[in-house]
Amino acid sequence: MSGRKPKEESRATEFRQRLMAWKQTPESMRPSLRALGREVGTSHQLLQHYLDGLEIWHAREELARRARECQRITENLRAQTKVRGLTLGLTGNSAKRARIEGMGTYETAMENLDKAMMHWRRPRPWRSSHEREIIRRLAFWWYTARDERPSARAWARSLVISHTWMRKRI
Repeated sequence: MSGRKPKEESRATEFRQRLMAWKQTPESMRPSLRALGREVGTSHQLLQHYLDGLEIWHAREELARRARECQRITENLRAQTKVRGLTLGLTGNSAKRARIEGMGTYETAMENLDKAMMHWRRPRPWRSSHEREIIRRLAFWWYTARDERPSARAWARSLVISHTWMRKRI
């Protein structure tokens, strides 16, 4: 059998929970990822993959938990208002206006979050003023070089900066 396992057979939640506990222990006391991988019966590469997206997974789990809690509270309020003969929520024209004004559902919000996460990339690290000055000098050195020099993109790639940022500095 090839491809993904069905969700109920996946051990991803178990691995993520173990990684959360692993991350909460002090660095001097925690075992290596390889040792943890041997302990849970998987590779350290897979654990590293889950560790890279752990904060996002935790945020999504927390959002889903809060949504379930809000749903439970809403159902309780609806039941209480029904007993009292009151109405709760948007009805008629108010509901239409809310849809027009863009008040979406939880499912829509999760779809939009998934779309945004597909295009997410880790931000570049902030540089100190000393590092910025060194990069500026190296970029200027590249700009004033008399003999053969690499392309601006190649030079910027070797400095781990964007070529547009390098061009702005010279």
